Amino acid sequence: MVRETGCDAVMIGRAAATNPWIFSQMQQHAETGRYDIPADEERYRLLMGYYRQINAAHLPDGVGKMKQFACWFTHGVGNGSELRGLVHAARTPAEILESVERFFEGRAAAVTGNVGPDPIGAARIVDSDTVGVARIEDPAHGPAREHHRFEATFGT
Repeated sequence: MVRETGCDAVMIGRAAATNPWIFSQMQQHAETGRYDIPADEERYRLLMGYYRQINAAHLPDGVGKMKQFACWFTHGVGNGSELRGLVHAARTPAEILESVERFFEGRAAAVTGNVGPDPIGAARIVDSDTVGVARIEDPAHGPAREHHRFEATFGT
């Protein structure tokens, strides 16, 4: 965008709240012409990191904060609406932590056939050589065959 319009800067705004990886994705795209979409494991670590900090702080509105983060950070997670539903149905921070753990453990087990604490997911890659088309390498989108869908790409 900067190269095409000659602008001095680009405002990110709310996109950073729902996609905290946007800055590294922009850097990666500037360097390589493509960017990675975070795998479930990265989303899990970010979400659980925030949740553990909120839980440890014993905030009076901790459950509300956790529900807010669930809305922001679960877009892009396979079956993210299910995860949001689990979080919104919980009444305590401990219930939320347990629900998120079970959700991602279940996804990892479905993908790998193993049950373990570390969710595993492959990265999705958006390549500017195929403008507007993302190559999906994410177990949430079915078996190991290539799927196409439209993604916003930088500089197009």
